Parts: sequence; C-alpha cells; structure tokens
Amino acid sequence: MSDLVSCVMLTKPGREAMAARALRCYESQTYEPRELIVDAGEGCVGIKRNRANAKARGAIVAHWDDDDWSAPERLEDQVARLIESGADATGYRDMYFRDEIRDCWWIYRAKRRDFVLGTSLVYWRRVWEARKFPAFQVGEDNAFIHNRRLAEADAGRMMWATIHAGNTSRKKTGPHNWTRVDAPEWWR
Repeated sequence: MSDLVSCVMLTKPGREAMAARALRCYESQTYEPRELIVDAGEGCVGIKRNRANAKARGAIVAHWDDDDWSAPERLEDQVARLIESGADATGYRDMYFRDEIRDCWWIYRAKRRDFVLGTSLVYWRRVWEARKFPAFQVGEDNAFIHNRRLAEADAGRMMWATIHAGNTSRKKTGPHNWTRVDAPEWWR
C-alpha cells in the first residue's frame, strides 16, 4: 500500500484563477492515495504552512502552491525519490518559471547542491513534526530545509512556477541563478 500524500495549497483572495489551475493539476495526478488541504486564512506563510500541515493526514506532505503547475506524474516522481533516497525531503533545485509580467520564460538553476525550491518541497510529516516552519513571510522554506537530508533533482517538465505581481517572494531574475530562455518545447 502506498503512503497517503497530503498536498498543501496556500492561497488567498484574488488568486482564484491560479488556484483553479493548481486544482486541475492536483486532480490529474497519477499518484494515489492523496488528499488536498487548502488554507486561505490569514497569517504569514510559515504560520499558514503549519496550520495546513496540522490538518494533513498523510505520512508525506507536498507543497502545492496555488501559482504553480505540476505534471500528472509529479507526485509519483517525488514520492519515489523521497522513499528511495532515505532523505528527509525532496524537491527541485532547477526549474522553469513563466514570467507573466514580462511575458517570457526563465530557468532558475541553484548554485548549491543542498538547495531545493520551497514550492517543490515534498517531505515526511514526521520531519515537519520534529521542526515546524518558522513564522516567516519569506524564507520559511529555506529555514525548514536547513540541515535536513535532501534529495534534489532538476524539475524538467515535472513542474514550473509563475512570476507574477502577487508573488509572496519577489523574484529577482538576474545573472547569478536566472537565465532567460525560449518557452520550453512542451509548452509550445
């Protein structure tokens, strides 16, 4: 029997169209069993993540941010990596970003091997129970993964994130980790 995965979506008013896209991605997942926990309440991101995780019933928690897109096989990919690696958490270190402000695409490539993008985190619930997210608006994910055993990978076509005016964390696309690219082949 497979472990129940609790997909946690944080959202807020004004993001209904994005949340609807994320919901369609959730519904298309090939991994079972899974549940969706939505938190549209008040508070900083760290508080909202903890509040949603407290409602989760699964042994595994997956971040399912309302402004991102996931391929139908994303959960299968990440759960397999989490289990096979014996890591505390897994996530994608390199990922495409759709820039809705400038109508273009970027690819983010992490310079460190011990880093994953918070939006792509999948982790054991027991790991979260041992050390919860700090009450931060930005950077709660970096603090959470600090000194954890990570199994990182390139997202490839499994997931992409969105740059938009309402991002919680402003995306400073620049020469260090960001490269402007043509739209991915699978997008065209």
